[in-house]
Amino acid sequence: ASEGGVQAGAIRLLRVEGELRQCNSFDQLWCHLANEGHGLLDADQSLVLSRGGGRRWRVQAVGGVSRPARDSALVRDYERLVCRLGAESGSEPRCLDVRIEPGSDGVLPMTGHGLWVPLTQGGRCIGAGWLLVRRSPWEEAHLTLARRLANAYGHGVCALLGSRRNLHAWKR
Repeated sequence: ASEGGVQAGAIRLLRVEGELRQCNSFDQLWCHLANEGHGLLDADQSLVLSRGGGRRWRVQAVGGVSRPARDSALVRDYERLVCRLGAESGSEPRCLDVRIEPGSDGVLPMTGHGLWVPLTQGGRCIGAGWLLVRRSPWEEAHLTLARRLANAYGHGVCALLGSRRNLHAWKR
C-alpha cells in the first residue's frame, strides 16, 4: 500500500475510535460499529450481534439500515450462523464461509467470505460480536485491524456498563 493510503487509513481509524467514545448507549455503539467499522475493513455487509438473557445471539444493528427487521429470514439466518459457532468461537477473529440461501421474503443474502469478530476486553469476549461479509477473502491485515476495533468497541461496551453501574450507585 502507498504511504498516502496507509496514512489515510490511520486517520480514518483514529476518527472512528474517537467517535465511538461519543456513543452514549448500546444502540448508538452498535449502529456506529455496523456503519463505520465496515468501511475500514472494506466489507459488503456488516452486522452487530449480542447475546441476550437467554444466551442467544441476536442482531442488534445492520450497516445501512436504521433498524434491523427482526422477522427477516436473512436476519434469522445470520443469527443461526453465529449461534452455530458456539463456544469454539473464542476471542479471536475467525474467517467463515458464508452460504445462505435466498429467503422466502425474496431478500438475497450476501454470500462469500465472512469474518466473525468477537468484541473483547482484556482478551475475553464480552458477549457481543461483529459479522462482516464480502466477496473476496480476508487478509492478515484485515484480521489485525479487526482485533484492534474489537478491543476498542469492547472497551466502549464495558465503559457503558460501568457508567450505568456508577450511575445506579450514585442514585442510591
